[in-house]
Amino acid sequence: MADGLKKEDQSTETSEGLLHQLLHGYSGGHRLLQSSLRVPEELTRLLLGMSDLSGSSRVSGFDEYITGYPLTAINSYALAKTWYAPEMPRPGCVWTHTILIPASMMGQIPSLVIMQTLFKRPSDPDQQTVYGKSIRFSELPIDAGSVSQTGNVTARKLRVLLFHHYREGAKPLVLPSHSSGDFTEEIFAMWSQ
Repeated sequence: MADGLKKEDQSTETSEGLLHQLLHGYSGGHRLLQSSLRVPEELTRLLLGMSDLSGSSRVSGFDEYITGYPLTAINSYALAKTWYAPEMPRPGCVWTHTILIPASMMGQIPSLVIMQTLFKRPSDPDQQTVYGKSIRFSELPIDAGSVSQTGNVTARKLRVLLFHHYREGAKPLVLPSHSSGDFTEEIFAMWSQ
């Protein structure tokens, strides 16, 4: 879906050296609340759909999860974290913090696991303004310690993930698990390749 979009406006391009971020949540409906980047309407609708609750209801162990997908229209990759928002007035509300990584920077990040440190769940409305500011690539916590965060990857889980990923090809991959975090480290290790 995102691959079919075309650039409509040069101002939607991500700036060199910057990671842009978006916050989606509930405000009279699920919508974009803050963004450090103006995006084309078609891309906004895609981001809106990808940032909403996955599935029809909340499942224990899946109160938060990570989503990643390409945005070729702006030559970037979206990495998002979604949290169930029980404090909101309607059931099924979520917060989603999305970080857009320009394709040109993907090779400069030794392990995407460090991106997890950037995800922030809003705790009050005043805090939402931080999502309207871009993040400088030079401010990422890229050092030897951050790269070693992949130490929780288990060979067995990684083999299972790789086997099913390559066996399924372009089909969506569904892995049974007890929580959304069961394969997080292995997925980040695979995305980092």
